[in-house]
Amino acid sequence: MAESMPDDLFCWIGDADFASWAKARGDEAAALVKLLQRAIKPAEGLGPIKTLVSKVPFGMVHLLSNAPKAVADGYAAWLGVPATVHHVDLRSPIDYDAVFKAVDGVMAGQAEDPKRPPCGRAFHLSPGTPTMTAIWVLLGKSRYPARFYQTHKNDVIETEIPFDLKVDYLPSLLHASDALLESGVAASMPPASFGFVKARNARMREVIARAERIAVRDVSLMILGESGAGKDLFARGVHQHSRRARKPFVAINCAAVPKDLLESELFGHVKGAFSGATTDRDGAFVAADGGTLFLDEVGE
Repeated sequence: MAESMPDDLFCWIGDADFASWAKARGDEAAALVKLLQRAIKPAEGLGPIKTLVSKVPFGMVHLLSNAPKAVADGYAAWLGVPATVHHVDLRSPIDYDAVFKAVDGVMAGQAEDPKRPPCGRAFHLSPGTPTMTAIWVLLGKSRYPARFYQTHKNDVIETEIPFDLKVDYLPSLLHASDALLESGVAASMPPASFGFVKARNARMREVIARAERIAVRDVSLMILGESGAGKDLFARGVHQHSRRARKPFVAINCAAVPKDLLESELFGHVKGAFSGATTDRDGAFVAADGGTLFLDEVGE
């Protein structure tokens, strides 16, 4: 079994980190402030990043910065640990959209190296702005699971975030949304028609209201009902009320397709795949691309 590596650390280089480096540079501090084109507060101790890496081993330290390249690279060299700088274009350190895109772009580019033992991720929450901290937390609890660290003065704190977006929040959000769909409750009287479907009673109006709400989503849908109930009409209505309405609506009666030809009907075939296949043929899934595929009598 391969031995696991220490976590890789990801964080922004904050002003407090630059200030600590400036203090270590002594009489060059004024030049650093000039390069950054902004004032920085006097340093206290080693700064958040160097405090952390001096007490916790990491496989690689990934530093994000929009500071001048010479400044960020110089700071990385001062850390004294393996570190790489990701120079990003950031229009504002408090712009959530810009910060998210910068972080997500860096994280997405960190593909697993097959020659290297597996390692985890760690996010340092202390450097940078509150916006940057919030983005680390959101991504670390969803798309890029990670450990979290904070530093305070000379102390290192491994931080537990007491929620999980994928486990605690999103399922309950989707469940509440689906429950709303199931209820069929509308602010006004449910509609009396849906495409070619006409309703006379309250129960059918509720079904139509639910179909209208489902139509705006790009999700798979199963329509149940006895023969002659109008399942195909509801399927066409969902298509017509969706953003896919300008794309194809392809209906396949599964019960009418011989079993040995169903795969070809759905997925297509190439010339010579079987006796009688004289040309290449796209299947129903390709024909319905971007639109709606209705598999009638799919239970058969």
